[in-house]
Amino acid sequence: METAAPMKIFHLTIPCLLLLVLAGCGPSFPVKDILEKGNALYGDGRYDEAVSCYTRIIETLRDPADPNLVSARFNRGLAFLEKGSFGEAVADFSAVIDRENGDEGACRQRARAFEGLGDYEKALADYTRAIACEPGDADLYLWRGDIHRKWNRRHDLAARDFAAAVRLRPADRRALYALGMACFMKADYDGAIESLSRAIGICPEDGRCYNGRGQSYLQKGNLEEALCDLRKACELREESSCILLEYLAAGDRTGGGQKRPAGGKHPGKGGKKEEP
Repeated sequence: METAAPMKIFHLTIPCLLLLVLAGCGPSFPVKDILEKGNALYGDGRYDEAVSCYTRIIETLRDPADPNLVSARFNRGLAFLEKGSFGEAVADFSAVIDRENGDEGACRQRARAFEGLGDYEKALADYTRAIACEPGDADLYLWRGDIHRKWNRRHDLAARDFAAAVRLRPADRRALYALGMACFMKADYDGAIESLSRAIGICPEDGRCYNGRGQSYLQKGNLEEALCDLRKACELREESSCILLEYLAAGDRTGGGQKRPAGGKHPGKGGKKEEP
């Protein structure tokens, strides 16, 4: 899911006279300059070099209460995330969480790292901790809902989280689409149609929304509305809608009389219910 949010980079907030000689980061710099250099490298996508700068700070500072050390660990964790080094990212964010008594930013980023490792149970726990700290952050509900959707397939819990995101951001097409799909998967076709219609009103060129609403109409037996939406989705190059239209047309040509897949089945899905 489109779950990527802008990264938060910690910046040094207090002066420091300590000078470090850092290979690869220039000759001699105060800690502030080293941290800013690492941040600039991160911003340029030069993650290996950014990690090198942050690591030198971490290896030099000895006071665990030094805010510069916390900043370097958090930022190195972000760089590890971008590199796909999820285990190392977990270690850095865990150190920040332990030091900062459950820092919300570190919890949400560690959740991303756990997702990268495929440890969805721990990712779910971290998103829940982050939500407890920031209950007004719609993205956290979207990300947690997505884990419910794709890991434990608890579409009821996913729908609850997506609905919370919609309440916080009523005009968020991503949240409306996610809620519509979760409703579809738990056979709440009216709820799916309502959410997807709102999403279409916000972005009428999103073929996925027409596809999802068309398949919801299909499950309700409203063939005319379904065909209208599926044709629109196909025009917008939503391939699954084009395939389903061909399937329905083939049924008409053979005289089988079956106007829609029965029992939530979709062509090529072997009877297993999947998102449109």
